[in-house]
Amino acid sequence: MLSIDWLNRRRSSKSSLAIVSGVFLLGLLISTIIALTLYKTERNLLEYAFASEVEERNNSLSKEFDINFEAIFSLSILFSQYRQPDFFQFQNEAKNILSRRGALSQIVWLPNLDDRNRKVLEENQRVYFPGYEITERGLSEELIRAAQRNTYFPAMFAESRFSQNSLLGFDFYSINQLRVLIDESVTSALPTAMVVNSNLLSYDVSQQLLITFLPIYEGQPKTSEARMNNLKGVISGIFTLKDLFVASGMLASERFINMRILDQTNQSEITEMMTSVRGDATEHNDLLTVKPLNNVWQRNWVVEAVPTKQFVKQQLTWLPYAVFITGLVITFSICVYLNIVFKRASFVRNVVRAKTRELAEANRRLAQLNHTDGLTGVANRRCFDARMEKVWQRAKRHSSVVSLVFIDIDNFKEYNDYYGHLAGDECLKKVATALSTIVNRSEDLLARYGGEEFVVLMPETDNAQVVAERCIKVIRNLQISHKASDCAREVTISAGCASTIVDQNSLQSCLIEAADVALYKAKEMGKNCYVDASVVSKLHHENVENGD
Repeated sequence: MLSIDWLNRRRSSKSSLAIVSGVFLLGLLISTIIALTLYKTERNLLEYAFASEVEERNNSLSKEFDINFEAIFSLSILFSQYRQPDFFQFQNEAKNILSRRGALSQIVWLPNLDDRNRKVLEENQRVYFPGYEITERGLSEELIRAAQRNTYFPAMFAESRFSQNSLLGFDFYSINQLRVLIDESVTSALPTAMVVNSNLLSYDVSQQLLITFLPIYEGQPKTSEARMNNLKGVISGIFTLKDLFVASGMLASERFINMRILDQTNQSEITEMMTSVRGDATEHNDLLTVKPLNNVWQRNWVVEAVPTKQFVKQQLTWLPYAVFITGLVITFSICVYLNIVFKRASFVRNVVRAKTRELAEANRRLAQLNHTDGLTGVANRRCFDARMEKVWQRAKRHSSVVSLVFIDIDNFKEYNDYYGHLAGDECLKKVATALSTIVNRSEDLLARYGGEEFVVLMPETDNAQVVAERCIKVIRNLQISHKASDCAREVTISAGCASTIVDQNSLQSCLIEAADVALYKAKEMGKNCYVDASVVSKLHHENVENGD
């Protein structure tokens, strides 16, 4: 255990060091590249100013995507904390996100639903939304009740920046384009995005929308099959594309750069999503710049930019050294913060592991002490009572047989008086050990009932007589000398057997009493033998008939 903990700590330490080193090297690399770029572009202010302007807009748009996509990720925490959040939890969180993100027009929760649970979901949703049903687009583009199929991703909850939520109940999986995107997101465990026309989702105003999907799983499945089997659902964020560009400053009129944003995810069908023309750029097409746009979920977007005449007239300068130092300071700060976080996490993890081990060991010892006889090492009376209750209840359900064998060491008081209590304790240990070799089924239980008495509990068996006979024989074979016995020259036992088929009216006390009576009958018959409770019942019946 210690070696495993040491290896885990070693592995965690190496992983933390690798991450911090990677972040530092990455930050150093980025800072260096930017500084060198700025230094070189100072020799050509036109190219430098243009490149910086394009980079700024590109980063601004990437940051805007990061901020808005982060809102979707923040909502995923709600579904990680609860197996299925209710409508009010979703509504409160969604409203809070929408109030901070102007480009985000709607947030929708799409549970992974099979046909068997469709009716239950619709009935539950009608508590919040009267008339709720799962719908799809018909041939004439009107909303109709969704056709029966194996899988649905309906809008269970939807919070919109606008007054009405027309998407409630709409099955996103009924649209081929969205189905492919959802499947891609689910199997890869990555967020995905696609630009669609608002008509696809029955919006009143025709505009371009960016629809995103973030899968939510039960646990952390590693394979595609496991992800499909453990999928809770998908969070969909619907953004107004124009608002995203406006918020990022891409359409700022005071910046004289003509720009286009293209979706090149499908090379055979390149889509133009935005065009901003701010002046004549025919004389400067040789400075055409194409920049990839980062952090657009699984989409290959690029920004095309060319300077206008007005832009060429402007002269912009940058301070490369200041940027480089700032980058290093930020990188160093991030590395210090990560190092503190990793150390704290490692410390907490080690403390939790140690406390967990201590608690588990303490519980194990306590359970063992509570259910084990301290002298003989077999189960004690408490353990027998608890097991008897479980066995009895199970036997009631299945109308099965339960058997008991009560065992008592013959003349044990005399043995103690003759040999002493220490010898008596040793005798009890040997007897318990020998009896344990007879009781070898996992479901059977040997327990010390009290003093020199033992009991054998045997569910689903009616051969108590065989077990009793073996117990008597194995104790006799121990050849423990007992000169004070009135039935033999060695330690012997007497046993009483009882079996019953348990039904709803059966009582544990009756079976225990029957075995106990049989034990005392064996004592009366000379000890060193066993008596079955059915024989006692038969003798009692004959005595009653004879008037004895």
